[in-house]
Amino acid sequence: MAEAVSTRIEPHPRAAPRASVPRPLRPWLRERRTLAEWLDSLEDDPPPGEDMLPMNAPHAATMRHAADVLELRYRGRRAEVGFDLPVVFRLPDEHGRLVAGRLSPDVFVALGAERDERRTDYDATVLPPPDFVLEVLSKSTWKRDEGPKLDAYALLGVRECFLFDATGRRAAPALRGFALSPAGARPLPEVRLADGSRGVPSAVLGLVAHVSARPTPSRGGDREPGLALRWRDLETGEDLRTYAEEALAREAAEGGRKLAEQQRERAEHARERAEHARERRARTMRNTRATAPTTLARLRNGNAMQWSVGIGNSRRWCAGCATTNSCRLWRAATHLL
Repeated sequence: MAEAVSTRIEPHPRAAPRASVPRPLRPWLRERRTLAEWLDSLEDDPPPGEDMLPMNAPHAATMRHAADVLELRYRGRRAEVGFDLPVVFRLPDEHGRLVAGRLSPDVFVALGAERDERRTDYDATVLPPPDFVLEVLSKSTWKRDEGPKLDAYALLGVRECFLFDATGRRAAPALRGFALSPAGARPLPEVRLADGSRGVPSAVLGLVAHVSARPTPSRGGDREPGLALRWRDLETGEDLRTYAEEALAREAAEGGRKLAEQQRERAEHARERAEHARERRARTMRNTRATAPTTLARLRNGNAMQWSVGIGNSRRWCAGCATTNSCRLWRAATHLL
């Protein structure tokens, strides 16, 4: 529950509340509420006596996929990627009093924050506020996500917020991006990608979010029904991969490398066999040339003898054929000379 805080604190410089909030960003006054009451209404806790509705499959798959690809993108860098991690903060009301609040974005990225997997919540009073937030619309929260939550994120210092309808039934278009500032939320324009699809660019992340007709891959590699939210790198022009997809790509690359190595070894063996065959033929030809004069002389003398000069496997008796030139061996020996 949000509550008024009587003592002032020293927040992170980026999270420091402004001395006075611009009137367009005082939505609690429009609803005739206090800031504490307004922040209470934004929390995802169900009303008394009701249970929290479970996430549908497209909703959960989209959150897991976005968290996976962003964690992999910012691995080794100073950035916190929150996956269903509550964000606690304090905002000044119209009288300058700090009021504590709590929001639970589906996925957020806080650039410059030290990553800590042990966190049970993200304290934006001492850490940089999230720079980017993704909200996946659901049946119970889509009205809050599209309205007052955008104002709350703008007050908190979030620079961009993307809204995605994983079912494709609650919003048109299914993907929308907003640049947040003290003046409110400004829709981000769509861009056309090289493959003809349309996406929404994020200047904060350096990515283009786009909707694919393919199912969204989940963490385990299974595929869920519904629309898929994909993230394309502006520099490489390729979609980011999850941990599972990265592992499959490494396995495929390793398999391709082994196959190429096997093909190279087979080609090398074939080259060596061909080289040995050429050497054997050349050696046989040299031996044949060396013995040709003696063989021809014997044939001319009409000696009846068994003759073999190593041409193939032929063994012929040659006698009296020197005058007729009908002997194949005679012709071979004559040609070699």
